[in-house]
Parts: sequence; structure tokens; C-alpha cells
Amino acid sequence: MADFYNGEIESIICNAINIIVQQQIANANYDKLISGIVISENLKGTSSYVSSKYLENSKKTHPEDVYRVEYQNSTFLAYPLNTQDSYNPGDRVLILIPNNDMSNEKYIMRKRPSEV
Repeated sequence: MADFYNGEIESIICNAINIIVQQQIANANYDKLISGIVISENLKGTSSYVSSKYLENSKKTHPEDVYRVEYQNSTFLAYPLNTQDSYNPGDRVLILIPNNDMSNEKYIMRKRPSEV
């Protein structure tokens, strides 16, 4: 049987638990909230190229309110959660990513409070 120095078994067990927890977090389905910037006017009634897990770079007419937003040097379409809200280019907004899956439709939750 191998000889373990004082605390080595505890360290091995803690490392194993850490690996298991990290894998569980990576595979968890949870909604994510990110901060982005609106970069277009409302695109309702216009056509643009969209990319999704079902339509790769297809042209789509937008029958509902939708905005192009920027997040970490990428852009995507996001729908306002409250259809009464409107946004302008430059507005900083909070965006909901359902199940932390960027291929899902994304939703603008609200404007971010002004930063002081």
C-alpha cells in the first residue's frame, strides 16, 4: 500500500471534488444575464441575415421588435422582453441568454442604470 504524507489524501479528495463540480457547472442548464450595447434601431419589418442553429446565414424578415446588440466583439439579434420598451443605438442593456446557450433567442431585459 502506498505511503501518504500528512494531508495528501485530503488534497487528492478535494482535487477530485473540484473536478467533478467544475464539470457539473459546465454542463448545467441555467439562464445567463449579460451586459451589451444596442447598435441598431428597431429592425421590425426589415430583413437581415441571421445565423442560428437552424438557419445558417439566412435572410429573414423581422415581424416583431428586434434589435442588433453587441457583446464582447460579437453581434446578434435580441428581442425586448417587454414589447412596450424601445431602445436606441448606444443604450446599454441587460440581455437574457436562456439555458446559457448563445444559439437560443436572446431577450433584452431592460436598460442598465446609468454609470456614475
